Amino acid sequence: MDKAEKIILVTGATGQQGGAVARHLLKGGWKIKATLKNFIMKYWDLI
Repeated sequence: MDKAEKIILVTGATGQQGGAVARHLLKGGWKIKATLKNFIMKYWDLI
């Protein structure tokens, strides 16, 4: 399986650490699903 076939769950994607992980994975070509504590519009492009 390659990156395009796998989905990674990132918890806390609007936090400092979770957000950094989510951005890094997306830039690396991974597909992610993310959990959010608080929805903030500036993160809309990550969803």
